[in-house]
Amino acid sequence: MKFFSKLTLGALALGLLLTPAFAQTNDTVLQNIPFGTSLETFKKALKPAPQATLEVYEQNGTTVATDLQDGYKVIVTAGDNKTKKTYTVQLAPNKEATLKSDIGTVDQSARTISDIPYHTTLEDFKKAITPAPQAVFEVYEQNGSTPAKELKEGYRVIVTAGDKQTKNNYVIHLAPNTEATVESSIGEVQNDQNNIENIPFDTTAQAFLNDLKPAPEATFKLMENNGETEADKNKRMESGYKLVVTAGDDKTKKTYTIGMLPNTDATLEFSLSELQQLIREMEQATAQSQPSPAPQPTAEIPAEPVQPEPQAEPQPEPMMQEEMMQEELFEEDMMMP
Repeated sequence: MKFFSKLTLGALALGLLLTPAFAQTNDTVLQNIPFGTSLETFKKALKPAPQATLEVYEQNGTTVATDLQDGYKVIVTAGDNKTKKTYTVQLAPNKEATLKSDIGTVDQSARTISDIPYHTTLEDFKKAITPAPQAVFEVYEQNGSTPAKELKEGYRVIVTAGDKQTKNNYVIHLAPNTEATVESSIGEVQNDQNNIENIPFDTTAQAFLNDLKPAPEATFKLMENNGETEADKNKRMESGYKLVVTAGDDKTKKTYTIGMLPNTDATLEFSLSELQQLIREMEQATAQSQPSPAPQPTAEIPAEPVQPEPQAEPQPEPMMQEEMMQEELFEEDMMMP
C-alpha cells in the first residue's frame, strides 16, 4: 500500500528547508516532520553548519537509519570532529486512515471489504487487518457504534488515523455460505451418509420440518420417494422421502434420505355398528350381483278324474246260499280225523 505519492513527497522536499514548522527547538527536537517523508528527502532538507557533517540514526543513536521514523536521531558533528549535537525526529501525526486485509478483498474507493468467508471469526478477521501506520481500528455492528462480538454481513470497520481526527468506514460483505446441512432433534442426522434416521413412525411432514435447523442462509424442501413431488405436510412421512438442502450460495446442495422407525403400536379399534354396516353392504352387493330368475310358463291344472262309485256285489239267491253252506260243512267234516 502506498501512503504517499511522488507528488506529495516532492512537495515535502520543498517544504523541509528548516521552516518555522521544522526547526530546532530548545529541547533539540525537530518537530512536525510530515508523516511519510522519506529519509533521502529529509536529509536533503537539512543544512548543517559550515564544515559540520550529519547522520541519521535509529532511536538507539548508533544504528544508521534506512528509513525515517518518529524518535530517530540526527547527530551533527562540528568541523573539529569533537563537538556533537543530537536532534530528535518528531513526525507529525499520520492522516492516513486506510487498511489492508489478508482476508477478503479491500476496495479503497468503495470502502468495502468483500468476499470474507462466511464462517470467519471476529478474532481471525481482526488478526488479518493491518491499518496504516499510527492508525487504529475497531469492528462495529451495523449502527457503527456498538462494538461487534461476532462477524456478520453489513458490520463496519472504522479506521482512525494517527491524527485522531481522520476516519474511514469500511462495510463488511460476507461471501455466501456454502454449507448445506441441517440439525434435527427428532431424527438422527448422519451427514457422512446423507441420512436422517430413527424418525418416529407417526411423525408428520409438518412436525419434522418445524424441528429442522438448517445451516445459516440454507433452505430445504421435503420430497417424496421419487425426489420430484413435494411431500404433503399434513401426512405422515415415509421411509425413502428426500430432504433437499440448498446452501446460501444457491448452488451447493445436499440430499438426505429419510429413515422411519417401525411402528410399535399393537392396538386395534373395533366398532360393532361399523361391522354391521359392512355386512349389510356386502349382502346388498351380493344380491345385486346375482342374475334375476327367468319367468316360468303358467301350467294348466288337470281336472281330477271322476272316480266311479263302488257297486254293491250281487247277493246270491237263497237256494244258492243254502248249497254253499252245505259244501262248507262237508269240507270241514273231511278235514276232521
